[in-house]
Amino acid sequence: MNDAIASRQPRSREEFFAIMQADARHRAGISVLPADLRAAARARAHTGLRAITAPGFVCVALYRLRVTLLRWHVPVAPWLLHRASMALFNVRIGELVSVEGGLALPEGNVVIDGVTRIGRDATIGPWVTIGLRRNVYVGPRIGDGVTVGARASIAGNIIIGDGATVATGAAVSRDVDAGVGVAGVPAQPVGDGTDVR
Repeated sequence: MNDAIASRQPRSREEFFAIMQADARHRAGISVLPADLRAAARARAHTGLRAITAPGFVCVALYRLRVTLLRWHVPVAPWLLHRASMALFNVRIGELVSVEGGLALPEGNVVIDGVTRIGRDATIGPWVTIGLRRNVYVGPRIGDGVTVGARASIAGNIIIGDGATVATGAAVSRDVDAGVGVAGVPAQPVGDGTDVR
């Protein structure tokens, strides 16, 4: 639970979402773009101009700019940036999602929604869905250094520990301990994070 909610319990669902939206906007602004650029270079083995023009970095930069403009209460432009990200890269990151620095999306094609937190230096493969389960508005909390393989699905109010690895095609609906690799449908532990691809 974040500091804003811990210091003051919200009285209504609307107040809860307002607090979470403010927290997400605070954590995810353009100030962390250098960490995102390093992550894009790491994920695609590019440097310099090739890293800046990589689709994964461009869609993360659009997200960061959108969040910053939302924080500044700029009308229309955040909506246009969100639509551009969806049209050009098939990336949809909701307003209540809090993504810390170092996010790598090597190929784009990602959906992240709900009250979801993604820690530092996370790598998310293509065609991944991270978000909600029916009638639950709080999504996953993904720790630092987590790697999510292509076509994986992470849903519900669960915690993915630091350094965990979610294998390609896994469907995660339960907590994953730090440093553990999971695979399968439903996802089951298969060893430490280095054993899973």
